[in-house]
Amino acid sequence: MDTVISLMDVFTLALAAATVWLAFATHKLAGITKQMFELEARPYFALSNFLFRFYIKKQLLEGDTPAEGDLKFGLEFRNPGKVAVTYKVQRIGVTFNGKTIENPTFSTMGGTITPGNFGVFWYGVIPKVDFSSLPRGGIVEYEIEYFSIPDAKRYTTKQKIEYVLNSVEPYSLDWRYLHEEDNVSI
Repeated sequence: MDTVISLMDVFTLALAAATVWLAFATHKLAGITKQMFELEARPYFALSNFLFRFYIKKQLLEGDTPAEGDLKFGLEFRNPGKVAVTYKVQRIGVTFNGKTIENPTFSTMGGTITPGNFGVFWYGVIPKVDFSSLPRGGIVEYEIEYFSIPDAKRYTTKQKIEYVLNSVEPYSLDWRYLHEEDNVSI
């Protein structure tokens, strides 16, 4: 009889240990699930592409490289996340071959990009650009704050990018990051 009782005690102790282990594993799994949800609900905001609009004013002969015109510069952003992202441009500066726009005015300083989609922020027109002597380049520097409605946190991205416009026709562009910084503020 003592053997049966001690065997039952061992099984009871083993079940108690299994219950404690199961509780610990469940707690750990719940933490991982919470982290996965936070990653899914977090806003994501990325530079996708540079866009140029060329306003050609003078072309020597048909088929020649355009000689002079104005250049409008755009930044195409994308939302690779699962929630809508609202962004506001805090600061932006663009140069092309040493030329820039002093105190540009913008129709809007931000917007909302739905998941998986793109949005474009257009910079002003840089006047009297000589296209005949390409490649030419410049610097884009910006600071953008972004957030999503379900997430109370504010995120900031600061970028400094060097680009080179190699040709207008066919369109060719190279670019590289000089500085990247992403921050979270609560």
